[in-house]
Amino acid sequence: MKPKTYELIDGGTLATTSPEAFVTTMRKSSKFGSKCSNEEFMKQFAERYKIQT
Repeated sequence: MKPKTYELIDGGTLATTSPEAFVTTMRKSSKFGSKCSNEEFMKQFAERYKIQT
């Protein structure tokens, strides 16, 4: 599968082959979720997003 490049808010980019790979990459580089599953990471992300908005 051909990688898709995502543009991040901070101006960076992230190239992954699937949405699942995108979440995995974000989770592994996150100080909030590096030790949890993708599902747990997305739930925590949603909670942080709700608090900020």
